Amino acid sequence: SNNSIQDYFNPATDSSGISVLSNNDTWSITGNRLFQSSTKTLTANSAIIHGIRVVTTAGGHTINGNIIGYANANKTATGAACTIQTNTIANISTQSKIDGIFLQSVGSSTTFNTNGNIITNLSSTATAGDVTGIYTDGSTSAIDIFSNTINNLSSAGMNTVVSGATIASGLAVNLYSNTISAITGTGTTAPIANGIAIGGSTG
Repeated sequence: SNNSIQDYFNPATDSSGISVLSNNDTWSITGNRLFQSSTKTLTANSAIIHGIRVVTTAGGHTINGNIIGYANANKTATGAACTIQTNTIANISTQSKIDGIFLQSVGSSTTFNTNGNIITNLSSTATAGDVTGIYTDGSTSAIDIFSNTINNLSSAGMNTVVSGATIASGLAVNLYSNTISAITGTGTTAPIANGIAIGGSTG
């Protein structure tokens, strides 16, 4: 809790400010500041920058009161905040991504709470660069996502998707009382901007 985490980045593969993987249960991730102090350039297809990443079959985690974005710990600079750019991705169907919070294959009998977080000023100028505030996929137990503020997300790439929140699949994902604004796709070829995107989920 209450850590300042900056410039987590690997140009050739995925990177995360905080990563919780298998065999971890009931973690509390609270009050952290996660940001990039300068523009990052990816050199690999499908590379993803995660602020907070949870990929585990255990549950009961709490992600609360974190701030992901801006370009310094004082929230006074926004120009370079978690921006990615690349000129090396030739195949636009192979996306690079930014996810503020990424939740995948979360499962147990205990509810997972993601609330009170601020996710802001995430942007991509990559040829193909999706941007998502909160992304969840494959949950098998209840996930409550509420009272989060998600704003100023953008991508200038081709065939890109920008979403405040994406529920790709899963059971009992409860998404409510969030504030989502300024979600923008500015690419010249078929950009998509969603406040909330829902795939095959049961709410």
